[in-house]
Amino acid sequence: MIQAAAGSEVTPASVSPSTQTVSVGDPFTVDIVVTPAEPI
Repeated sequence: MIQAAAGSEVTPASVSPSTQTVSVGDPFTVDIVVTPAEPI
């Protein structure tokens, strides 16, 4: 059995696109929040 180092977690990075309201005449922008499994 291979044990991971204490405190480390093997989890996929969570990507959460925020909901944007697009109005006529406004530029379309999407903010992407990416949370890595391990701190950089």
